Amino acid sequence: MAPTSRAVDALVELDERAGSLCPPDTDPFVWADDVLHDLARLAQLVGSAAQRVTGARNPAIERQALALSAALAAQGNLQVLHRHR
Repeated sequence: MAPTSRAVDALVELDERAGSLCPPDTDPFVWADDVLHDLARLAQLVGSAAQRVTGARNPAIERQALALSAALAAQGNLQVLHRHR
């Protein structure tokens, strides 16, 4: 199985079972923040990997990957802020 297929499978599992994947002894806000920041990093890596696979730099892919990454990281930060209210 290709690495991308494994990554897609992991994201499908996260999408379908997100709430039940948080370990029982873990604060759900901390867990969500960690997952969102991992997804932010993933967005950056997807953009980079797409360009490496094609062998061509694409500014649109870079911009969109960075925008998604920033939005996910910001959402993670909001999770933390809401927890401390």
